[in-house]
Amino acid sequence: MSTIPSLAQLLADGLDACGKVRHGLPLVLTVSPTSFHFDRDGNLMQAANMDEQRDHLAARLAADLIAQTHFPVAFPTETVYGLGANAFDSEAVKNVFAAKGRPSDNPLIVHTSDIAMTASLTANSSVPAIYNPIIDQHWPGPLTLLLPKSSSIPHTVTAGHESVAVRMPSHPVARAIIFLSKKPIAAPSANTSTRPSPTRAEHVAQDLAGRILLLIDGGPCAGGIESTVLDGLRLPPAILRPGGVTVEMVRAVEGFQNTVVWKKNADDTNDPDVSAPVTPGMKYKHYAPKVPVVLFEKSSSSSQSTLASRKRDAMEARIQTYLSSDTHLAPSPRVVGILRTETQSDFEFASIFPSLKVVQQSLGSSYAQVGSNLFSALRDFEAIEGCFVVFVEGVEEVDEGLAVMNRVRKAAAEIIHV
Repeated sequence: MSTIPSLAQLLADGLDACGKVRHGLPLVLTVSPTSFHFDRDGNLMQAANMDEQRDHLAARLAADLIAQTHFPVAFPTETVYGLGANAFDSEAVKNVFAAKGRPSDNPLIVHTSDIAMTASLTANSSVPAIYNPIIDQHWPGPLTLLLPKSSSIPHTVTAGHESVAVRMPSHPVARAIIFLSKKPIAAPSANTSTRPSPTRAEHVAQDLAGRILLLIDGGPCAGGIESTVLDGLRLPPAILRPGGVTVEMVRAVEGFQNTVVWKKNADDTNDPDVSAPVTPGMKYKHYAPKVPVVLFEKSSSSSQSTLASRKRDAMEARIQTYLSSDTHLAPSPRVVGILRTETQSDFEFASIFPSLKVVQQSLGSSYAQVGSNLFSALRDFEAIEGCFVVFVEGVEEVDEGLAVMNRVRKAAAEIIHV
């Protein structure tokens, strides 16, 4: 079990003479989410044993680093790992953008530990009443709400907009860090910009090694897909990014029955949501691994009975194109990855491409499982030597499938309709 350093020791050991993060970092501290318990008011309860005390010290170190310095911290949430900084500290927020290589016009989501902290971020120090029913049902959880911004929130967080995206995470480690810091935490996903979102601590370390001081490892993230972003200030309300709370769940809440789903039209340059997004996930390419992703979507007029065979034929044709036209492929091994979502058995290519290795993986039997496993699977395939393409089966855009397709389309280098 690793010793928890003091904040002064972490800074002394982790920074060079110029105040830059040393190579070999971040320091990774592993904690158990079950070490953190909260009372009815959301207050963190005292540790009950030595293991919990040690984990509380790790969370305290993360909280102190956020509250007392400009250095961001990576930590788990119920969706993906986040890279967090004090939302009131413009310099710290800039360091989040720098660590990720994130464009400055891509706003951040602010994470809070209770309604009082949430209200402090708003223009009138109160959450608009329209959100009360949905907060009652889905907070804490993977739901982000667009709120009128308080002047205390720097424009670096909101990319200059007068609204701020806020959510209250349900993950015990995230809740504990926010509670102990006593600061709202601005936190995008803890990966380098455009990469698949990190659902395990090793994903964060792969992307941000030498860029951050501290990573709290709370195990794999259960959700795997980022939060839903909801703008209830529009008429009708709009989901700006689908996520862990489905559109069906939102529409079941009083006042949100007519909620629409915003869809990007890249050709409409007059749409301010395209040119100046108010929340993450609306403008830039995201989620792409180092290996090209090809998405196979069902055409609206296609017959379900022949869908699997049409997908297989389309995959065969695409493999043949790669093998005949791409002179950059290594002679051996040559690997194709396939992520199945609806086809239960493996696609068969051995008789046609005997020298080709095809690695296939099912993402799960439900759309929730597909979402939970998607980003991790994309990262796993890019680590396979010789893998030159990953084929992904599309899913129906219902329930969690809407968020899955939103992410895969952004990750895809090519979309083929079958």
